[in-house]
Amino acid sequence: MIIDFLDKNHRYLKAHPLFAEAFEFILNTDLHSLPSGRNDIKGEQIFANRASYHLGDPELKHAESHLKYIDLHLIISGRETIEVSHMQQAVRFTDYESKDDFELFIVDGDPLHLTPNQFLILYPGEVHKTGIGKSDEQVEKVILKILHD
Repeated sequence: MIIDFLDKNHRYLKAHPLFAEAFEFILNTDLHSLPSGRNDIKGEQIFANRASYHLGDPELKHAESHLKYIDLHLIISGRETIEVSHMQQAVRFTDYESKDDFELFIVDGDPLHLTPNQFLILYPGEVHKTGIGKSDEQVEKVILKILHD
């Protein structure tokens, strides 16, 4: 897991062969006008999901993890709390869905508070619960999916 501000992205460009291309997309794209849903960057190797949603109570949400893709969460507007945990501390709630690369868990993780221009990188096996905050607040974000291997 990596959490930092976008202007510090250069520190992580060599942490994975596709990170340089992922950050180049972020820095050279008007993310506010990116269409909702999936946006291809480099086929199945890198794509971006643009999302906008209302936040809510962590007790009403499940955590998730991925096996195939690294998540790079970037807040465009609003604030979001994401709880993170190790898979060993979580209870599996569903079987792995290979088509959509996720499995769900029940766990209370450690909260991370993300603001605009802040990013969070989660590697496969790092469990995370998104969308946490006051229900009257909304967050706009981009989640880049980066093929792990």
